Amino acid sequence: MVGETTPKSTRAPVLFQTEKGEHLSRVLARIVRQPPLRYEEACALYLEEIEKRVHAGLVSRGLIREILEYQLTTGGKRMRAVLPVWVCVNLGGEAEAAFDFAVALELLHNASVVLDDIEDGDHVRRGRPAVWSQWGTSHAITAGTTLIFEALVSLGRARSMASVLGAMATDLVRLTEGQTMDVQLAAGALAPSRSTWMDMARGKTGMFFSTCLRAGVAAAHGDDAELIEAAATYGADIGLLFQVQDDLLDLTGNKGRDLRGADLIEGKPSFPMLWAYEHASLAALAPLQEVMHLPREQRTPEKVAAAVDVLHAVGAVDATARWLGDAKRAVERHPLTRALPGWAERILAPVAHCLP
Repeated sequence: MVGETTPKSTRAPVLFQTEKGEHLSRVLARIVRQPPLRYEEACALYLEEIEKRVHAGLVSRGLIREILEYQLTTGGKRMRAVLPVWVCVNLGGEAEAAFDFAVALELLHNASVVLDDIEDGDHVRRGRPAVWSQWGTSHAITAGTTLIFEALVSLGRARSMASVLGAMATDLVRLTEGQTMDVQLAAGALAPSRSTWMDMARGKTGMFFSTCLRAGVAAAHGDDAELIEAAATYGADIGLLFQVQDDLLDLTGNKGRDLRGADLIEGKPSFPMLWAYEHASLAALAPLQEVMHLPREQRTPEKVAAAVDVLHAVGAVDATARWLGDAKRAVERHPLTRALPGWAERILAPVAHCLP
């Protein structure tokens, strides 16, 4: 309930747990590369090859090829492409076995970016006009769809595709469910709560990380279903961590959309906002509530700034930072962290200045 004043715990939920932690630790101690590559090292070794294959593997022609190339050269960290190669190599596999997965996942990520920008009405992406803003909604929808089909071309070449395709597709269906929940929350069609928000975030963001790790482990150990599932669960938890970080960054930094409070402009409930709803008084939340009830075109920078100030004043920003600090410590205790050293720190780097 909005304005509820009963104190509630801000401790992170149970994350990064596994029922077979000791067994998983023994397995990983046997197969993890020594020393394991750090993310930056994996990027230095494999990112150029991934980039080359992302473009060389496209089969589209004409204007749609031009639009896809535009989207794929807007920048981006290629994190989702590097992940399967990184985990594959650190688990004793060969990078070549994971490259097709990497390309497919990068194309799928870009498909979701193109379509998300339409849904959110974002005109700018990474400092350049979004695809729909540059070419119109119809061409943008076609581009997003084409990127999905291009990803299928790449998946068809992946060596271990048969062992994980069904599970990867299910992960991505869960992603679309999370995206639908995100739209429902923004429209007020779902009751806003942190529990509902976390279900949404696990789907919308967590499932993509889940399928990235699933693919990487399959490329190295396609016959080890238990290890693949453990990695997928770990990836989903990392995805939730990433989304909470993103919500905090929206209030304390710059998400590349030219303004703090982009989620408020879009009318999207966020982790800090829902924490505030659960803990702060109605009077304290008045400027925030005003913004959320206005049509998008009336959410002026001044009103959004006032709402951001409210989230700071009622402790929501600090509470979100504490949640992330607790979750980071949980990551560090998980056996799979030895195969992905420094990943959590990298994800949290944009908000490191806020963490306890």
